[in-house]
Amino acid sequence: MKHEQRADERFEEFGKVEAEKLCALPGVLDDISVGGCRVHFPLPVTVNMEADYSLRIHISLGNRPRSLSITCQPLWQRLNGNETEVGFKILPSIDTPLLTEYLNNLQSRSQPDFDIGDLLVDSKASFVG
Repeated sequence: MKHEQRADERFEEFGKVEAEKLCALPGVLDDISVGGCRVHFPLPVTVNMEADYSLRIHISLGNRPRSLSITCQPLWQRLNGNETEVGFKILPSIDTPLLTEYLNNLQSRSQPDFDIGDLLVDSKASFVG
């Protein structure tokens, strides 16, 4: 798959997505960033590219399951067999602060652990007599 330049770091996270105006069955969150997300639905769906959609994304924030209510605008859609993939732009929503907290948590988990030994210039022990 081709690597794309993105303004925001995108995380491959999975969760259930309810979009009542799009599909009677829940979709699956494929990836998410502060600016957008990609969702696939288990059926062919008709997406009105001019409409805004309310999505309820069920994720795990820390050890707590959470539901985020966000408003999104579709940017693209792709039929893949009997499934439909949709790329959404995330608009300012009531749960934007929770989304930001969730993404910060994902980002901190993806960072390599800090090692204090990296700060030492010379790690050899020297004894002064």
